[in-house]
Amino acid sequence: MLDSQRKILKSISIAWTQVQHPSFEDINLSLVIVRDTKNYQSPLYLLTSLPVESAKDAWEICHSYMHRWNIEQAFRFAKLS
Repeated sequence: MLDSQRKILKSISIAWTQVQHPSFEDINLSLVIVRDTKNYQSPLYLLTSLPVESAKDAWEICHSYMHRWNIEQAFRFAKLS
């Protein structure tokens, strides 16, 4: 995967599992874990109420989060202007 901000090629892996929160037992949650296989960065943990049943679903959650983060940063910088 290409890290467009740092202009480097990253090797990452993705995993997911179903989890429960004791206070919200009626809500199905999925934990998506994105790891840098070279261990240059800490793992990214994404908790979602969206169902994750395949690697494709997990990657969609990851990409959605990354795009959302870019949008949040754009709003943050726009407020400073």
